Amino acid sequence: MPAPFGARGGPRRPGPGQFPARRLFAPQFTYMAVTRDENNAPRGNCRVILFEAQTNQQIAETISDGAGNFSLSAGTNSGMFYTRAYKIGSPDLGGITVYFSIP
Repeated sequence: MPAPFGARGGPRRPGPGQFPARRLFAPQFTYMAVTRDENNAPRGNCRVILFEAQTNQQIAETISDGAGNFSLSAGTNSGMFYTRAYKIGSPDLGGITVYFSIP
């Protein structure tokens, strides 16, 4: 059985500054935009997916509201991203953003 803290030959209690500061929360970023058609009119109820550009890995997904507004939140991933939007209908609508950077 190990010796208790402070006992002769046992482990010492850590002093101030011996451990790095702990983060109590993980920062997140939120990407907000509006889904629009080819005439720049807002289109609602589109499936919107956020991807990391380097790996093409899906990070987040949502459905835009009736006015086309949406927001996607992701964790501490910083780097280059893009979104893809799609709506099934007559006609089907789809689009993709250019890459954008999150610092």
